[in-house]
Parts: sequence; C-alpha cells; structure tokens
Amino acid sequence: MPVLFVILLVLVWGGTALAAPTCGGKHLLEDLKTAEPVRYQRIRAAADATLNARNILWRIEKPGVPASHLMGTSHVTDQRLTTFRRETIEIIQRSRIVLLELASGDPEKFMKLFEKLPDKFFTLDGPSVQSMLTADEFATLLKRTGGGDGNGSEADQPTAIFQPWFYMVLLATPACEGARMEAGLPTVDDQVGKLAAAKKIPVKGLETETKQINAMATIPLTDQVAQLKSALYWSNRIEDQHETLSRLYIERDLGAIWPMSLEFADMAGVAPRAYASFEKYLINDRNKTMLESAVPHLDKGNAFVAVGALHLPGPSGMVELMRAKGYTLTAID
Repeated sequence: MPVLFVILLVLVWGGTALAAPTCGGKHLLEDLKTAEPVRYQRIRAAADATLNARNILWRIEKPGVPASHLMGTSHVTDQRLTTFRRETIEIIQRSRIVLLELASGDPEKFMKLFEKLPDKFFTLDGPSVQSMLTADEFATLLKRTGGGDGNGSEADQPTAIFQPWFYMVLLATPACEGARMEAGLPTVDDQVGKLAAAKKIPVKGLETETKQINAMATIPLTDQVAQLKSALYWSNRIEDQHETLSRLYIERDLGAIWPMSLEFADMAGVAPRAYASFEKYLINDRNKTMLESAVPHLDKGNAFVAVGALHLPGPSGMVELMRAKGYTLTAID
C-alpha cells in the first residue's frame, strides 16, 4: 500500500495509546512449506527468478556526479526494521536531499481529501459494498473494522458507505500495529525522514496525496471487490500476515511477497488476475512516476531515495528502470 495509508490507519485507530503493544504472528510462508508444499514451491520458484529481489539498499552512480542511493522501505513500526545499520544511517545523513513517497504525514491534509475527492472514497452511486458481499462477508467486514452488527441496522450504515479499496486499507494492518502508530513509533519511512531532519537535510516527496488516492481508486470496482473478499477471508490471520511481510523484509526475500500474495488470494477463492490492476496502478505505474520525480535530483547527485520495498524488484521495478535510464546500480545491503 502507498505510505499515505499509514496516516489513514492512525486516524482510524484514534485515541491515545498509553503503551506500544508488541505484535505477534507466525511466518505463514514457513507454514506453507509443510501444509501446502506445491504452493510453497511455486512461490519459491517465482521469488528466486525475480530480478533485484535480495537487497533493500542500492548505490546509484552516474559519471560526473556524486553517488546517490535507493532504499526499499516498509511502512511498519517494527523495531527490527526501523533499527538501521550504521552504514545506512551514515549514507542518509551524508545525503544532499532525501526523497520519500510523501514529504510528510500530515493527518489534516489527508482529512481534507475526503472533502476534495469524495468520489474516490465514498460510494456516491452504484452498488454498495454490502450488496457486493455475502452476508457473512459483510458481517466480518463490520466486525474487523469496528462497525455495527452486520444485520442491516442503522448502526451498520455509516460503515457501509466507503469504496472497497478503503476497507482493504483498514484490513491491511492489525490493531497492535495501529496502536503502535498511534503511540508515535516511527515507520521505516519515518525513521529515514527523522535521520535526515536531525542533520537539517531537506526532505521532499516523490508523489502527492492526491496521486496516491487516485491510484488506489483507479482499480476497477470488480477487482476491488475481489481483493476485499480475499482480505476478509484472511482477516483472522492479519497478525500472521504482518509478521510474514516483516520477516521477508528482514530476510531480504522481497521476491516472495508478490507470488505469496497471489497464492493466498487463490486459497481464498479469488483469481490472481484480480490483482493485475493493483500491480499496474499501485506498483508499476507509480514506479515510473516516482522515478520521473527523482531524476532531476539523481542528476545532481548525492540524493537518497526511499520508497516501499515492493517498488524495487522485477523488470518493471525501480532498479531496472534506473538502469534503463543509464544509471549504474550496485547492491549494498
């Protein structure tokens, strides 16, 4: 998910957390190795065949200018991920400029988007989410998002007015992580920004909040509903999913993330083709636009670019796109 949705989660969880809880969870990929060996082998084969999927930090070189760097982040507060290596910290704090997906996480700016782009958030016409889900799925949605009882009462209505993509965001993070965000623990992206700010290094955004919202809302409604159904199917194992993604990041196994997601969708009865639009609009298209924003800074040298780790691997990932523009990229971590 784009980094903007971390802001959304903080707003939704709300309140004041007295302490940051510890998230648990199991590594689902390890479970699959025993329970679903065929699926596991498919994931493993796809992961091992993915370009540039074993590193999160790259040096970017171009003749005549100081080297820049590209880092894959994770939009979570897990301290195993936010505790950087000394070399990474030094690279960030020696940079001329830091470029994040968004320059800052301003909740007030996000809230204004509800008024500015109501058609992107709300079901203003056409079928409601409730009508596109089974009764059991809708009841699960309300339960997982803190809504009503799922029986069509008035208490349910405020929870049933958003578009499917919005509910996918709410289902993407367990309550423990929402509480950690509310308690002020930094995500990996936040940590990069904090390290830059400590040295008075300017931090700029590669995208705008509006562009991120438009990208999510561009996914066809049928695909949004299918993806939401998969999210609901797995919603009782959200801490396991959260832990799995963190472990894959720690293990530098980025290539397993996408094929694993498609296998999980298939296990939920959702065809992997329903995710083609997500891959196009949320990953590949944004790779191109974020790179366009980064190029003027890369051409000056000594820029530090930090984007979600899923934007790095593959033939359409930012590592290969940068190489296609004539930059030399070398893995560091």
